[in-house]
Amino acid sequence: NINTALPAVLKVLGLDDNLITLIGKFRAGYDSKEGTADDGVFKSTGELSSLNESSKVIPNMNMFTVSSKIFSLQIETTVLGKPAMRYNIVMEKKKIRHWAEM
Repeated sequence: NINTALPAVLKVLGLDDNLITLIGKFRAGYDSKEGTADDGVFKSTGELSSLNESSKVIPNMNMFTVSSKIFSLQIETTVLGKPAMRYNIVMEKKKIRHWAEM
């Protein structure tokens, strides 16, 4: 999923460093911070081509998607301003595949 893949994953899939940087900037939005209201979201894989400043063909294009069936959540809680429990949860649709309390 080009909306969530780490830069290292995009690199392994054959994208060059410049395109990976552009993807990161798009995803982070105008404030340059991921996880905020202005973040960019790819609605189709074809949008990768519009970011690609060179005329290079994007390798492994069929390996990219814009949605995920499996989600990983890392949750950190606080109680009275102090760190409390941490959770790592992996979900597929409405099913929990993994749950860990740390």
